[in-house]
Amino acid sequence: MTEKQGKAKKEWKKPSRRAIIFATIMGWLCVLLWGAYYVYAMVHAVLSPIGQAVGAACIVLLLHTAVTAPRHMMKPPSKRRRLIVFCGAVLAMAFVVVWSYWPDSEFWRPYTFDDELDAIEAKRAVPDEDNAALLYEALFEHVAPDFNEPDILRPEDNRFIAGPWTSDEEPEVSKWLNENDVVIAGLMRACQKDFCRFPVESRIFASIEPAGESQRYKYNFCFKVLLADANRDIGEGGIDSGVEKYICALQMGEHCLQQPEILDFYRGFERKKTALGAIRRFVVENEGATKQHLDMLAKAIETENRWASDWPVVLAVEKLHAKNFCGSFYEVNEKKKVRFTRHIFTDFGRDEDQRFPQYEPNRFGQGVGAITLPLFAPWSPQTVGVVIDDMYRLFAKAAEPNFDWDTLVELDEMLCSQSRRLYGIRVFSCFVFIEASNVWRFHDAYMRDVAGCRGSRLIIGLRSYKNEHGAWPENLEAIRPLVPAEAFIDPINGGAFVYRLTEDGFVLYSKGANGLDEGGKRVYIRPKEKDRPDDMAIWPFKGCDDKDTAEKEEMVQEKTGPNDAEAKVE
Repeated sequence: MTEKQGKAKKEWKKPSRRAIIFATIMGWLCVLLWGAYYVYAMVHAVLSPIGQAVGAACIVLLLHTAVTAPRHMMKPPSKRRRLIVFCGAVLAMAFVVVWSYWPDSEFWRPYTFDDELDAIEAKRAVPDEDNAALLYEALFEHVAPDFNEPDILRPEDNRFIAGPWTSDEEPEVSKWLNENDVVIAGLMRACQKDFCRFPVESRIFASIEPAGESQRYKYNFCFKVLLADANRDIGEGGIDSGVEKYICALQMGEHCLQQPEILDFYRGFERKKTALGAIRRFVVENEGATKQHLDMLAKAIETENRWASDWPVVLAVEKLHAKNFCGSFYEVNEKKKVRFTRHIFTDFGRDEDQRFPQYEPNRFGQGVGAITLPLFAPWSPQTVGVVIDDMYRLFAKAAEPNFDWDTLVELDEMLCSQSRRLYGIRVFSCFVFIEASNVWRFHDAYMRDVAGCRGSRLIIGLRSYKNEHGAWPENLEAIRPLVPAEAFIDPINGGAFVYRLTEDGFVLYSKGANGLDEGGKRVYIRPKEKDRPDDMAIWPFKGCDDKDTAEKEEMVQEKTGPNDAEAKVE
C-alpha cells in the first residue's frame, strides 16, 4: 500500500450503523412506492410499452440498490464506481442534447385524423349552388363592423333588435342602417338557401383563433343589422318587408344549427331566441298581422325535434376535436411516417399544414419533453383514436329517444374510468374532452330552443284565432286545427304548455324539466338540481315587459336570498 492510498483510507470515515439502517429503510421504501405506482399504472393502462419497460427497469435498479447499498457503504467509494456514475450522467446528458438539437431532415406536422374529417364533410356535402355559406363568405369580405357604432352593437342596448322603432326616434341609427343596405340585400339572398355548410373546424382551438372568431363576429354583426332593419320596417308600417326580414333572421339562426359544433349551436339558439322574441312581439301586439303574414311566419318556424339526428353529428365533431388535440403529441411527415412530437410544450392545436423550421427556441426543454412523452402516451395515434372512440361511445346513447338523463352521473363515472387509459395526455388536455354535465346543458338548451319554436307556433295560432273571433281563446284546444300536433307537446318534459288568460292578454310558458307549474319563473340550475324553478317563459318573454321581469326577480330573491349568486331569472 502506497502512502497516498493510506492517506485516502484515513480520510474516509465509515458510516454509523444508524446511517446504514436509515439508508436501507429509504431504499426499500423507494422500491415499495415505485412498485405501487407502477402496478397502478399497469392496471389502468396509463403507461405506453416504452413506459412499462422503463418502469420495470427502474424497479430492478432500485431493488439492486436497496440490496447492495448497505454492503457498498461499508467500503470506501472506488474510482471505478465514480467513473461509471460520471460516465452514465454524461451519456444521459449528451443523449438529451443530441436528441434536442439534431436537425430534422424532413418536415413534420401534427398528426391529424383526416379520414374522419373527410367522412364528416362527405355526409354534409351539398352542391355549391345550394350552399348559403358561399354567399355569406363573399358577403363577409365586404363587411367591416365598426366598433364606433355602439347603439346597435352593444349587447346591453338591444332595443333596436327587441321590438319596433322608427327613424324619427333614432335618425342617426336609421342613417347608418341605410348605409348597410348592401349587407341586408346580401343576407336576403343567402337566406333563400335552405342549406348552409361552412367547413368543419377539425381543431379545438379554431373557433377562438382570430380568423374563426372574426367570421363569427361578422355573422353576428349581420344578424343584428338585419333584425334592427326589420324592426324599423315594422315600426314604420312596412309589415311586408319586416316579416320577410324576420324570416331571414330566423333562417340565419337555423343556418347556425347546420354547423356540427356545439359552439355554433349555442350561437344559433341565441339568434333564434332573439328572432323569435321579435316575431312573437309582432304577432301579439301588432293588429296589422294578416293571415298571409301569419302563414309566412308559421311556415318558417320549424317545430320538429331533430335531436336524434343532430346529436350524433355533433358528437362526431367533438370526438374529432379530442383526437386531433391528442394528435398534437405525434408528428407525421410527407411519407406518412409517425413519431412522437418534438414540440411537446408548444404549438398544441397548430394548423395541420404548418411546416416547422429546423430550429426553434427552447429546443432543449422540448427535447426533454419529447423523451418523457413516450413514457405515458399511447404507442401510436391510432391507439388514441380507439380509446377516444370507446370513451365517446357512451355518449352516443344520449341520442336514444328513451334515454334516461338521470343516468348521467353514472355515465360520467364510466367515462372517467375509460379516460384513465389516456391519463397522461389528459393531464395536458382534460378540457378538450366533453363532460357529462356539458351534454346535459347542451341537451337542455336544445330542447328549450325546440320549445321556443313550438311556443311561437302556438302564439301564431292564438293570433289567427283572435283575428277571426276578436278575442284570445279560453284554452289551447281552440287552436288545435290551426297548429301542427307536435307544437302542443312541450319537448322539455313531454307534457303540455301552460296557457292562461290575463287582464291584458295571456301568458304562455313551459313547466320545465321538473314538470311543475312555477308561474313561469326560472333560476339558473345545475344538472340534477330539481328543487329550483325551471319554467321557460314564452309570452311575455324577458325584455318584453320590464315590470313583469322585475317582479319575477324580486320573487326569486325572496325565495333564494339576495346573496345567492347562482340564482338568476331567465
